Amino acid sequence: MVLLVIILLMLLLVAVFALKNSQVIIVDLFFNKIEMSQAILILSCVALGIFIMLVFYFIQRFKASRRIKSLEKELLQTKNDLEKARAQIAVAESELRSGTSKTLEESILDQRVTGFDAKDVVVEENPENSRFEDDKNLANEKVNEDENNFETKKFHI
Repeated sequence: MVLLVIILLMLLLVAVFALKNSQVIIVDLFFNKIEMSQAILILSCVALGIFIMLVFYFIQRFKASRRIKSLEKELLQTKNDLEKARAQIAVAESELRSGTSKTLEESILDQRVTGFDAKDVVVEENPENSRFEDDKNLANEKVNEDENNFETKKFHI
């Protein structure tokens, strides 16, 4: 509301200024000379300036709108990925509690197939699961071996 009042006051000042300067002037437009009232020239220049600023404003707004839509899509995808990860964690925890879980090596291979890194797999020690330490050591050896193979292949290319 305050902005509207300020804009209206500015337009009123421009109109009063234009009416105070109502002499006829000659405007040289490179190839043509035009006689017109100075008031009309002032008002038309103000209108042209407002139009140009509105064009820039709407371009900026359009870009911001596209960016917002892109970020909303990315946020939705991230939320979906988070829900999938939480579901996988819940399944893994229930398997660990029931003692019917896969070995850690099998879990790591499954995670690699689905695109997760083996280093991101967090396994909590379960006293009922006697394979825990062996699986953890085996997984660490497998990860180190894969990293060494990757480094070797990287330098042979």
